Amino acid sequence: MSGPGQLWSELQSLAQSDPSEFKEVTAKIASQLTGAESSMSGQQASFVSNLAKSFQEASQTGSMSSLEPPTSQGQNPGGGGSAQSSISAGPDNDSLFQQIQSIISNALNSASSSTTSST
Repeated sequence: MSGPGQLWSELQSLAQSDPSEFKEVTAKIASQLTGAESSMSGQQASFVSNLAKSFQEASQTGSMSSLEPPTSQGQNPGGGGSAQSSISAGPDNDSLFQQIQSIISNALNSASSSTTSST
């Protein structure tokens, strides 16, 4: 599975090379995160909800700014929802992070396979 850094790089590349595909991919990620959130509670549900909102905003703007980590003032440069939230790493959250990574990776993989098949 791709690491978070590689996924981030692929999203950035897609945003620059094919903005309309980026919007589709981020909308798909937002939708899947919202679906995953329904089976969660508490801090995990809140984290995933905020993340889904950030991806939804990215799908509307075509920009990575809503996915940027917050600046030192606690706001991201885009002024929208932040993909970062206060949730700590640990055994309970490892599966959550893996699930999020899988959702993003699958959306990117389906985008790259549809792009290569259409060329």
